[in-house]
Amino acid sequence: MISLSVARWRIRLPETLPRLTGTGLRIFSIIWAATIATALIVTVFGTWQSFKPYPYRWLNYGLSASSSGSEIFAVTGQQAQQSGIRAGDEVLAIDGRPMRALDFAEQRRLLDRPEGAVLALTLRNAQGEVRTHRLTRAASNTREVEKVRLLQGFSETVSSIAFLIAAALLFRRRREPVPALLALAFATNAATANTPLADILDIPFLSEWMGSLSLAMLLVGLAGFPDGRIGSARSWTIIGLILLYPPAVILRVGGPWIIMPYVLSLCAVVLVRMALRYRQMPAGIMRQQVRWGFFGLATGTFWLILSGMAFLAAQGTGAGGQYSQLHGLSLICSLFATISMVGGLLVSLLRYRLYDADTVIGRSAAYGVLTLGFVALFAAGEKLIETLCETYLDAQVGALAGGLAAALAAVLIVPLHHRVSGWAERRFQRQLLRLSQGLPQIVGDLRETGSVGQIAETVVDSAARNV
Repeated sequence: MISLSVARWRIRLPETLPRLTGTGLRIFSIIWAATIATALIVTVFGTWQSFKPYPYRWLNYGLSASSSGSEIFAVTGQQAQQSGIRAGDEVLAIDGRPMRALDFAEQRRLLDRPEGAVLALTLRNAQGEVRTHRLTRAASNTREVEKVRLLQGFSETVSSIAFLIAAALLFRRRREPVPALLALAFATNAATANTPLADILDIPFLSEWMGSLSLAMLLVGLAGFPDGRIGSARSWTIIGLILLYPPAVILRVGGPWIIMPYVLSLCAVVLVRMALRYRQMPAGIMRQQVRWGFFGLATGTFWLILSGMAFLAAQGTGAGGQYSQLHGLSLICSLFATISMVGGLLVSLLRYRLYDADTVIGRSAAYGVLTLGFVALFAAGEKLIETLCETYLDAQVGALAGGLAAALAAVLIVPLHHRVSGWAERRFQRQLLRLSQGLPQIVGDLRETGSVGQIAETVVDSAARNV
C-alpha cells in the first residue's frame, strides 16, 4: 500500500490497479457489451452513410468549423479566402442570429440551403475586428473533398474494425486491469471512429466526450502497463490528473488552447514514465512486453506526424487541385497510425511472439532509414544534376535529371542497405548478435572437455540470458 498525504488526511492507495472480480467484473462486462453493440451499430451505419450524398454544411461555403460551430478551423473556398476569413476567427452570428442562441439542430437548418443561396456570417478576427461576410453556397467548394469521401469512409470503417477486434481479443483477459482498461478504451474509440453518432443522437459534442473518455482510459492503462503496477504516490497523482481530463472536456473548461496542451503534457508524462520503468526492468517477458508496446506507439506517432503534416498542407492549398491528394494521404497515414498503435499494444498484452520484438524493431528502423536515405539521395541528386547542367551546359534537362538521380540513388542504396542493416543489428539486436558470435566459440571449447549435459546446460543458459 502507498500513503498519500493530503492536508490532514492520509489516503492509502494500492501499488497496483485492482483486478476485476465479482460485481465489478459483471458491471464492467455489461458496460463493455453495451459499448461494443453501439460501436457495431455506428460502424455499419457510418459505412452505409459513406455511400450516400453527404450534407457538408460549412464546407459548402468553403469553410471548416469546430464541432460547436463557434470557431473557423480552415478556409478552403476561394470566395471565403478573398473575403479575408482566416482560421481561428470566432463565429458570432449566422444570418444575424447569435451563436450562443443556436443549438446544433438550428445551426444545421441555417446551413442547409439550396445551391446558390447566400449566407451572412458575422466573425471576429484575431485583432478583435467584427465583420459580416456574405458567402455563396457552391458545389465547387466540396468538389475536392468529395474525391476523398469514400476513402475517408473506408479509413473510418477499417479503424473501427481494428478497434473492435482489439477490444474483443483483450476482453478475454478482462480480469486483469490493463487489458480491461484498453478493451473498454478501444470499444469506446470504435464508437467514435465513425462520425455519424453525434448526428444520430443530435448531440454535437458527443464524439469529443467519448473520445476524451477513451483517451483517459488508454493513458491510465499505459501508466500501469503491462501488469497494472502503479508504484509511487507520484504516479497516482498522474492518474488523478488524467481522470480530470474527461470532465474538463465535457464542461468545456478553458477551451481547446488549454485542454490540448494539458492532454499532450499528460501523454508525454505517461510515455516518459513507461521509458523509465523499461530501463529499470530486468530481462524477461515484461521487458519484451513494454518493448513491443513502445514499438507500436512510436510507429503510430510517426504516422500521426505524417498525417498531421499532410492535413495542414491540404488546408493550405485551399480550393486547389492538390487538396484531395494531400487529404487522402493524411487519411491513409492516420489509418496506419491506428493499426500500428493497436497492433503493438495487442501483441504486447497477448504475449504473441514477444521474442521477435528486437528483430521487428531492428528491421523497421533499417527500412525507415533506407526510405529516408533513398528520398534524400534522389532529391539531392536531382537538384545537383539540374544545377550542374544549367551552370556548365546552359541546358534545361527536365525529366532527365529525375531519371539520372533515380539511377544514382539505386546504385548507392545497396551499400547503404548493408551499412544500415549492420547498424540496426548492433543497435537493436545486440544480445542476439553477441549470442551468435560467442556461443559457437563456447561450445567449441567445451566439446573437448565437457560432457553432453554440460554443453546443453551452457547453451540453454546463454539462450535464456540473450533472447
